[in-house]
Amino acid sequence: MLFVARDVGLGSPEGGATFLATISNRTYLAVLWRTIEISAVSTVACLILGFPIAYAAWRARPLMRAVLMIAVLFPYWTSVVVRAYGWQALLKRGGIVPVALAWVGILPPGAQLSSSRTALYLGLVQILLPYLVLPVLATLSRLDSRLLEAAAASGAPPLTAIRTVVVPLAIPGLVIGCVIVFAIAAGSFVIPALLGGLGDTMLGQVIALQATELLNWPVAMALSVLLVAVTVAALSAIALTGRRSHEARR
Repeated sequence: MLFVARDVGLGSPEGGATFLATISNRTYLAVLWRTIEISAVSTVACLILGFPIAYAAWRARPLMRAVLMIAVLFPYWTSVVVRAYGWQALLKRGGIVPVALAWVGILPPGAQLSSSRTALYLGLVQILLPYLVLPVLATLSRLDSRLLEAAAASGAPPLTAIRTVVVPLAIPGLVIGCVIVFAIAAGSFVIPALLGGLGDTMLGQVIALQATELLNWPVAMALSVLLVAVTVAALSAIALTGRRSHEARR
């Protein structure tokens, strides 16, 4: 059903009915679940990549720390659209990445990775990685580096010291970074539109379609409220998990 563009509040009978019909629509719920899944995977990927980078920057000398930060932040100084088209060029058929992967036998010759879930994850992780690295590095920078020396003097191997000493103390930064990454990923529009495939549509794209092309503002408003509610619930769960984990390790 196509609504005429006009101001319809959720408190009105028409707005309330539209909201209930929208949030119970299986198609929209499937897109919402896909959005949560993509955002969660992107957050975990940024966490896996971001913590070692932040830790290396914390332990590095000032010059090397500056090099690492430039490497992390330099792509961020480029437009999101430019970076998305850059990934398209790298991942398309005949691009550097598919050719290299085909050469080592991971992909068949002539394969492409553009317009796929893989391309979408690569684009999101590259863009969102600084949002996790910086809060974690800020948290680690307040720690006394002699903690690792004390752990080593107690006989703890390096990885054990990191797991038992550094990670618990870095939980506040990890939580902040995960919250920021998940929130931005959940509301992404440009990267999914340019790098994702037909089966990778996220809720932000649907909201933009309903509001700008179909002029279906009541549905766009209902989907926006739904996205905000689910995002807040997910962020609250992340923060609560981080808090309990921090308290359990104290």
